[in-house]
Amino acid sequence: MTRPDRCHTKAGNMNAALARILTMPEQPEALAVFNANFVAAPGLLSSTIVLLHDPSVASAQTPQRFFNSDPIQINLDGARRIPEEPGRG
Repeated sequence: MTRPDRCHTKAGNMNAALARILTMPEQPEALAVFNANFVAAPGLLSSTIVLLHDPSVASAQTPQRFFNSDPIQINLDGARRIPEEPGRG
């Protein structure tokens, strides 16, 4: 899917995709959104989608863990002074 412009960048891409999904004759029961640099762990969707079986749950977000240090943290020794969230690495 492509768009004719880059208006509103990521939010514009998501809105365009959602608008297209709403025109489909059969709409999906769930939607997953990943950044281009995201590496999903095996079983991520199956362990997350089960949360949506509860009718009181509308969305689910998983923790983010990084494989590589942020370049700014490396250059400024920030990893020691401002560590990432627990469980990294």
